[in-house]
Amino acid sequence: MEANKNQTEKVSLQDFIKERGDLISTLGIFAALTLFSHSFISGKLSEGISFLFLSGFILLFLELWSTFPKHRGATRLAFFEDVLVFTGFGIIAYWFIRLWFLSIDYFILVVSLLISIPIVNFLTGKLRKIGILDRLFSRIKTGDSRRYFFGSLLIILVFISVLFSVEFMMKRVIKERESSLNTIFQELLTK
Repeated sequence: MEANKNQTEKVSLQDFIKERGDLISTLGIFAALTLFSHSFISGKLSEGISFLFLSGFILLFLELWSTFPKHRGATRLAFFEDVLVFTGFGIIAYWFIRLWFLSIDYFILVVSLLISIPIVNFLTGKLRKIGILDRLFSRIKTGDSRRYFFGSLLIILVFISVLFSVEFMMKRVIKERESSLNTIFQELLTK
């Protein structure tokens, strides 16, 4: 009886913020550091540091987003969730547009890296399912470090080959449409 009562009870925005206040504060700090690190550090180093802050922001954003109730809570909590999601994706989009204008080559490299990681995870998952990785790494316990080295080298080579092939394809596509994409991004930033 009490389980049904808890399921139908809606979580208020105030209770949600009380429970996750530290996470929300940390998310705000990482968002500010992501956006303002360009102002404090000059040069191309600022993009690398900003990318690290963005990575932390994305991890915290996904963590906070996963803690929202499965069923829509109170109206204010639902509105807060919507605003948080739009703001989070807006910060991510702003960072990528800013990177585009800084250097298209860096943009292509970062996006290629983000595309390559799931592809490599998929490929290594298939290799694991077939049993190839188990055979490669089975000698670790017996002390045969050569097999571990070659297995690690294989995974690194797969990752690098996927990264370079994705980067090559993206360069061709983006270079063909660079002027139209520049116009679109300029309009987004000026309006």
